[in-house]
Amino acid sequence: MPLRRDDEGKVIFERTKAMSAEKKEGRVPRDQATVLRRSAGETIKGPMGDPPVGWLVLVGGPGKGQFVKLGVGANAIGRKTCDENRVVLDYGDKTISRIRHCVVSYDQENRKFFLHHDRGTHLVYIGNEPVLSVQELQPGMHIRIGRTDLRFVPVCGPDFDWDEEPPAP
Repeated sequence: MPLRRDDEGKVIFERTKAMSAEKKEGRVPRDQATVLRRSAGETIKGPMGDPPVGWLVLVGGPGKGQFVKLGVGANAIGRKTCDENRVVLDYGDKTISRIRHCVVSYDQENRKFFLHHDRGTHLVYIGNEPVLSVQELQPGMHIRIGRTDLRFVPVCGPDFDWDEEPPAP
């Protein structure tokens, strides 16, 4: 399906009825209820304005099966949609603090990811260990925030970053 564009050539974002229904049922946070339609080979940047550097996939607890995008720099995580949270986990887990429970950061210069606890009342865990200081994240690590279990899935890292040119075919 070709992209719809406005008079300036910018992509028009469209909601689908399926996503609207999921949003009403509480399965999709408000900031993720937009589905992008794109043609093959065209890069579209999401609401953060930069391409994804990774994802957090909800593998247990409320919202199981959903995922959230991580962007370059600091990704503050909380359950409230606001300017202070770049990533919203609003799937019904009230043990996640509304604002800045923790932060996942992508250091583009060194191509590494880090996790640290921020304002959350409840601790954040990597595996079964509490995060009491900044911890480097490795692909596939399990993170627990409140009753929500997440799996860290990076796109960027030592072998790839969006700033580099893709290898020739």
